[in-house]
This record gives sequence, structure tokens and C-alpha cells, in this order.
Amino acid sequence: MPPADFNPDIFDDVVESQKSELERGWRILMTGIVVEVVAALSVSVISSLEIAESNERAQIAQREASQANERAARFDADRVRIEKQAEEIRSTNFVLQARVLELENKTGRRKLTDDQIRIITKFLEATPRGKVLFDWVADDEEVTLYKTQLADLFKRLGYGLEDRRQWMSTSSPIVGLRIGIMDTNSPPPHAVFIQKAFASAGIELTGFIDDSRSIPAGISSEPNTPPDKGAVVIAVGKKPVS
Repeated sequence: MPPADFNPDIFDDVVESQKSELERGWRILMTGIVVEVVAALSVSVISSLEIAESNERAQIAQREASQANERAARFDADRVRIEKQAEEIRSTNFVLQARVLELENKTGRRKLTDDQIRIITKFLEATPRGKVLFDWVADDEEVTLYKTQLADLFKRLGYGLEDRRQWMSTSSPIVGLRIGIMDTNSPPPHAVFIQKAFASAGIELTGFIDDSRSIPAGISSEPNTPPDKGAVVIAVGKKPVS
């Protein structure tokens, strides 16, 4: 028989207590599981958002790169077109400049350039001086202006000057620029230096013998000019037609 103080409900209390502990542990476990699941879902959602954002940024970058490439391609095309146009303009300018020079050579008057004056002056600065006579086609303005410039140059260089013959234009006038002497056996010392000085500046001085028989067809204003064997004659004829 059980003792007199035996309480049969004590087992029920133990069972209830253990059951309560078990339920509390289960609730804690489930809560933990729920928290972990929620956390995992949150991480997954955040990762998905970050991936979506990264993809969007990548797409934007790709579009911008594509647009930059298109702009670069258009720039290259424009650069090629502009360079081609510039080359065409340069070619056209060269052609026009050549035509202008050709027209100036045909229609413009002869004139000593600054470079030619400098070269001639440098060449003649230490050479002998002497008399220079001028013959020219006086009724041609171009000839007269050219003769005046030549005379001014010789005057500045210290040569003695004299205007001798003035020709009138005829059907066969003297042409070009010439240098003459009377005696080839005893030429004036300054003659050869003048001819070489002009040649160094790109100006041809054709030589001739200065006597009455070599005077070109025309009317001289001073037909009886006495000879001067010590002088050099510069004959300025009409501009050659090239």
C-alpha cells in the first residue's frame, strides 16, 4: 500500500511542467527559425535589388559607351571630310596663285624686288665704279618706270649716270634688258661685274656691241651722241612677251 502522505497528482504536475518547458522550447526554436528565414529572405531581396541596380548601371554605362563611340565615329567622319575640303581649298589656292603669277607676268610691269636689290647691292659693293649710259623705249610707260628704278639703283651705288638715247616704239622694237660696250678688247672694268650682279639676282643682261650699226630700228632723240669707250650702256627695251 502507498504511504499515508502519498499524493497521486504529483506525476500530473511533473508531466505538465515538462510539457510546458517543451512548448516553450518549441516556441523559441520556431521563433529562431522564423527570424533566420526572414533574415535570409531580407538578404535575398537586398541582393536581388543590388544585382538589379548593378545591371541597370551596367546597361547605362553600355549605352553611354555606345553613344560615345557613335560620337567618335561622327567626329572622325567630320574630321576626314574637313581635311578633304581643306586639301581641296589648298589645291585650288595653288592653282589660283599660279594663274595670278602667270597673269602678273603677262600684264604686270617689271620691277626689281627687295631681294634682287639686296643681292645686286651686296655683289657690287666692293667692285669698280664707272659711267652708265641709259637707252630706252621712251614712249612705253612700263619701260620708263623700269628704267627709272634701275637708274635710281645705280645712282645709290655711286655710278655716274647719263640718259643717252630715247627710242620710239616701232614694229621691231628692242626687247628685254641689255648691257653694251664699245670695245670688246678693252671693256670698261665695271661692265662684267654689273652683268654678273644682275645674273646672281636672276636678271639676264644680254650683251651687245655698242655702235651705230647695232642701234635697233627706231628714232633716237640724240642721234649724234659721241662715243664713250669707258661707259657701259644699259638698254631697256620692251617687256618680253612670254
